[in-house]
Amino acid sequence: QYYGAAVLWPAAIEPALFHRLQQESQQQYHDVSWPLQSNGVKNKVNEDTQRAHLGPISQALMQIAGETLVPQVTQQQVEPGWRASCFTYYQRPGQYLGLHTDQKRDCVIALLITVEAQWNTAPGPGLQLHVYEDDTPQNLQIRITSRPNRLIILNGSQRSHQRPPLAPGESVAVMCGCYRRAD
Repeated sequence: QYYGAAVLWPAAIEPALFHRLQQESQQQYHDVSWPLQSNGVKNKVNEDTQRAHLGPISQALMQIAGETLVPQVTQQQVEPGWRASCFTYYQRPGQYLGLHTDQKRDCVIALLITVEAQWNTAPGPGLQLHVYEDDTPQNLQIRITSRPNRLIILNGSQRSHQRPPLAPGESVAVMCGCYRRAD
């Protein structure tokens, strides 16, 4: 709660289900993903990523987590914010997600599941989610390394966060499930 993030690992999701989530992520990447580059665009998160819509497995997982795990951890009743939920892929050197705070309307709480993560000898900063106390880069509170089947519940509407640029040999795919407050 202090850091605005809760981390479940290792093996946050049962292995057979996690394998199906990985397959869905790969399928979505190859079939329906699009680049999202908004460097310097006003009122947009500064980023260079690849995105894809969630599929049926990730949607079901998000629905179940929103009814059980997320309220248990956050003490908040939530419902899926489907418009803001997606798979996000960082596949080449330099891809990143700039410092931002999630929009409360669509993503008061985020459920982040690392679907895939690769690195050379050790995970570098590009494989980390940096969470800040506010919008000031000097107020870094925690670095969370992306590892396969690691689950993060992030209070992203109150804690600024970013993912630094990937180094050569690194890649990461994340299921990003957004929740809004239940009415």
